[in-house]
Amino acid sequence: MKNFHRKAFSLIEISIVILVVGILIAGVSQGIDLYQDMRLATARSLTKNSRVNRIPGLVSWFETTGENIFSTGTTSFQYISAQDGKKINRWKDSNPNSVYKYDATQTTDANQPKIIFDKDSALPIVRFDGSPRYLDLPDGTVPYGDSAYTVIFVSKVDDLGNFGVLGSGTYNDANKANAFRHQSSGRIANYWGNDNLSISNSYVKNKFRIFNITYDKSKSLLYIDGTFKIGIAIGGRDSTTINNTIGLTCVGCSVPEYLVGSIAELIIYDRALLATERKDVENYLSKKWAIKIN
Repeated sequence: MKNFHRKAFSLIEISIVILVVGILIAGVSQGIDLYQDMRLATARSLTKNSRVNRIPGLVSWFETTGENIFSTGTTSFQYISAQDGKKINRWKDSNPNSVYKYDATQTTDANQPKIIFDKDSALPIVRFDGSPRYLDLPDGTVPYGDSAYTVIFVSKVDDLGNFGVLGSGTYNDANKANAFRHQSSGRIANYWGNDNLSISNSYVKNKFRIFNITYDKSKSLLYIDGTFKIGIAIGGRDSTTINNTIGLTCVGCSVPEYLVGSIAELIIYDRALLATERKDVENYLSKKWAIKIN
């Protein structure tokens, strides 16, 4: 009988331990969910109250925290808010000022990037795993011709390499291409025709940074995390409107440059922003993505 009672008591103890562990795991899981919900609500508030869409010249705005801005599947568009691990066939242009939307699309399942939740910010981001993951944009989304522009994006990469973030143009003719890309030397670069605005040590692995590339029809300027890095005098650019993509540059090249990394946000204006406007956008992105700026 003693042995029987001892065994029965041990089983009760084990049951209690299992119950307690289960409660703790459930509590941790709920805590993570609550934290993500809180971060998402904060991010949505920051997005809603930002100056991004109140600054003149907004062409397109791709962000990840809004409601029903992603579509999944391959045969139809089924809009959802961000869900971890879901593949994307459409990423909505969030520009509220334009009737025409420059939505990014990819209907081929094998080529679709996916939504993941960033471990640092606890916010959804768009993950590109290299070849052949990318999104198509309507022709003319990416700045072309000799037009002024400001392109601001928040991105990170898994390693140092030639990775495309945004691109357009005819790459068989160097003077017809416009590409925003990470280069293997640790450079961030804007390649437009034969002109390459770039700077070394501008990005590191697995870290989001805010990149701002501005062209005012006389010079190109690069800012990283709110700090001016480099400028070059240039004019008379002549890129074309076709082959617009996110997560890929050099469409049709023998070695296309697919992004191996993630994009958190992408904003395009059809003019060179004033210093105060640029700072407003960068401050918004800094708060939302917890990126320190100067």
